[in-house]
Parts: sequence; structure tokens; C-alpha cells
Amino acid sequence: MKDPKETFFMHIPEPLIVRRAVLESSRETIRFMQQYEQIKSIRTLKAKKILELRRELKEVSRMVQELKAKMPEVAMRKPKHRHVHAPVLPAVPQERHQEKKAVQKRQPPKRLNELERLEAELGEVERKLGKLR
Repeated sequence: MKDPKETFFMHIPEPLIVRRAVLESSRETIRFMQQYEQIKSIRTLKAKKILELRRELKEVSRMVQELKAKMPEVAMRKPKHRHVHAPVLPAVPQERHQEKKAVQKRQPPKRLNELERLEAELGEVERKLGKLR
């Protein structure tokens, strides 16, 4: 005779409902695994793109350094101010004028990052080009 510990049976009242629930949970698990694999592939693609971007940035930086090295050194002089008849402005009370200077003195000089500095230089060049036309 068989050992009673080896045979174990349990009655499931509605096996179709249980089977459907197990299959649905398996389906959800598979969908989650598919989404995880998609996320993994996106992460690897992102890492590859970041590495490619870094390589390109290094190359651009190297090319800019080469360009700077090949550019001639030019001493810039301050342009002479021509006295052009400017429109007459209404007189500003001395107190307001001094207040503006005091406000300007209180603010520490703003340190520009590379992008802001380049934008300022670009604006200055465009302003000079506008004057030449």
C-alpha cells in the first residue's frame, strides 16, 4: 500500500475559474517581462547614444581648439566715440540717478557661463554688422 503522505489530493470547487485566473496572471507576468525587456533595450540604446554624444563633443572640442590655435592673435582697440547729435532726454533728478548707481554697485558681477558668453559675443557681432550696413 502507498504511504498516505505521498498522495495528496485537494478538491478545487470550480477548476475553470482557477485555471482562468492562473492563465491571466501568467499573461500579465509575461507582459511585465516584455515591458522590462523593452526598458532594458531602451536603456542600452540610451547608454550607446550618450557614449556617441560624448565622443562627438570631444571631437568638436578638439576641432574648436585646433581652430583657436590656427586663428591669428589680434589686438583689439576700443572704438573712438563719435559725438552724434543724440536726442535730448528729460532731466533726471540727481537722487534717482544716484539710487540707480547704488543698486548697480550692490550687485556682484555676474559670472557668465560659456553659452551666455557666446550669446553675448554673437549679439555684439550682429550689432556691429548692423552698423556696417
